[in-house]
Amino acid sequence: MAAAIAGVAAAGVLGLAGCGSEEAGSSPPPTTSQEETTPETTSPAEENAAWFTSVGPEFQSLQDHLDSVSTAAGASDVMELTAQCRGGLDDVTKLQSADPLPSNAELWDAALDDFQLAFSYCVAGDYTSATAYLTAGGAKLDRISDELP
Repeated sequence: MAAAIAGVAAAGVLGLAGCGSEEAGSSPPPTTSQEETTPETTSPAEENAAWFTSVGPEFQSLQDHLDSVSTAAGASDVMELTAQCRGGLDDVTKLQSADPLPSNAELWDAALDDFQLAFSYCVAGDYTSATAYLTAGGAKLDRISDELP
């Protein structure tokens, strides 16, 4: 998707490049000393990759806690489940204090909000609500997974 948008933008810029006219009395093209410098731009994919690098350890820890929550729940180990939910809650707090995903901040923040509620309900022993919010947060992550490196 980002490549398609970049291609359309590049085509638009190329299309505009031929629109100038060389009428008498028009300014000559700029010389080397008059050329403007173009600031470097970063593609959305590059921004997301840099973001992912910055939050990688916390994101991996969140994934590990989600896996451990699933394992503990499957084993009906309430003590381990509570410990893993506390760990997941810490991960979410750290991720919420970092910059959001550049390409989809709103959905990223919503997923973290769902996980925060899920882990909070889990620690409180409300596994029905925890499951609902874990499912909702996971669905949001699935929707943005193609934006992650």
